[in-house]
Amino acid sequence: MATVHLNAIRLNGIIGADRKLTVQLPLDVPDGPVELVVLLPEKAESPAEADRTEGSSARELLELGKLPPNARPSHELINEDREDRF
Repeated sequence: MATVHLNAIRLNGIIGADRKLTVQLPLDVPDGPVELVVLLPEKAESPAEADRTEGSSARELLELGKLPPNARPSHELINEDREDRF
């Protein structure tokens, strides 16, 4: 398997109302596929933002994957389900 080496460059960009990201890349950046990581400044949610129904915020999406502290591990639930089938 070939090893892929990645180089990182730090850029600033602007996200417009149309949800498109605009950045200016240095001239020495070759064309082709890239991996993009977007870091957003943290901000306090206003009551209007908390009440919106059009999609979920990034914070809400991160919370979706978290189990409560007293939840049973997934492997126990899977094994229990498998036992019920036999």
